[in-house]
Amino acid sequence: MRTPTREEKMSDAFYVIGCQYFALAAYCADRMYLPIAATLYHHAIEMLLKGFLAKSKTSDDLKGLGHNLKLLWHEFKALASTAELARYDTTIIQLNDIELLRYPDSIVDKGFVLKIGLGTPIPIDLPGTEGLPQYLIDVSDVNAIATAIFKAGNVPVTPYFKNTPSEMKRTLPASLQPQE
Repeated sequence: MRTPTREEKMSDAFYVIGCQYFALAAYCADRMYLPIAATLYHHAIEMLLKGFLAKSKTSDDLKGLGHNLKLLWHEFKALASTAELARYDTTIIQLNDIELLRYPDSIVDKGFVLKIGLGTPIPIDLPGTEGLPQYLIDVSDVNAIATAIFKAGNVPVTPYFKNTPSEMKRTLPASLQPQE
């Protein structure tokens, strides 16, 4: 049996962490436990993108890209070379903006409105929220992005989600459900 390369081990580690973030994000979104669901989705997509990129980029390269989903997405699209991924550019930009909610400064200083679409149209604006920073997550698109990352890397989802607690597995999309 061949010993995995460091790049393969790094890729695997990013996928493990990304899937744990993703399962928690899906569970929190299902329970409307906000804003943590949003920041967990951001971290999940970041780790999954880095999992894909780790096979062709060094650890220092990935650190240099930081938490910026727009940069990671650009690198991913260049290597995945699938034209259909462009349809998720806006979702990546919106998810990247969620990084501002990671620390409470922005929340305390400016407030926020977070809209999460769970397979339904995005909620309407509530009166009195017009001046607040608006954040949007379309969970269907985030699910599709995660699925596209696995598909582009030819990575099976089962090994990464098989140990997810059952109450969290229930909130994962069908495309990310581990096969028993």
